[in-house]
Amino acid sequence: VIVYSLWAAAGVRLMVPLSVESMFSLLPRRNLTEVITREVVSRRLPLIEGGIARIGALAEKTLPAPLMESGTDPSLLLPGIGAFVWVLGMILLFLYSVAAILRLKRKLAEAVLVEKQVFEAENLRTPFVLGMLRPKIYLPAGLNDEEKKYILLHEQTHIRRKDHIIKILAFALLCIHWFNPLVWVAFVLMSRDMELSCDEYVLKNMGEQVKKPYARSLLS
Repeated sequence: VIVYSLWAAAGVRLMVPLSVESMFSLLPRRNLTEVITREVVSRRLPLIEGGIARIGALAEKTLPAPLMESGTDPSLLLPGIGAFVWVLGMILLFLYSVAAILRLKRKLAEAVLVEKQVFEAENLRTPFVLGMLRPKIYLPAGLNDEEKKYILLHEQTHIRRKDHIIKILAFALLCIHWFNPLVWVAFVLMSRDMELSCDEYVLKNMGEQVKKPYARSLLS
């Protein structure tokens, strides 16, 4: 559970990708950069300022004009192209997630209510929580009473800790940072630690004697 909690630091960093700067540092600070405005870059003739206006004008006429091709500098188009690809990737991931949820809901259309907010379905291979404001627990049909008891405790732990909301927020961050492979790795590992921390809670509350049957259920 401690490892799972530490993922909050990565989540906050991805939500607020700004660094807090301080005047204190172990490294010497030397500001050697100068700001070059777009007007200076796109000027056809070099700008020469002299003490006498006549000499400055003569120098500008004498120096050859820089060779500039007509059209826009390709380097200025790259940020726009990159932004388009980034937004397109976010939209595709969002549409994929919506389509996956709609497919899942069609699959759960014949689920049977067995108790409050708990459903069973014949075509499920693994239990899970679905929903944000009113989360529901879906269980595979055919579980015995002992399995159902600790699997329900596992899923109820998810709901109590708001893991179903955390998972949605984590996926939203994944959609925003989809171009970063480390964020995909972080999403997978965070999801794994989320499940392991729930398993840890079940074993802690139900005792060591449930370890073998619980492990068999996880494998199946």
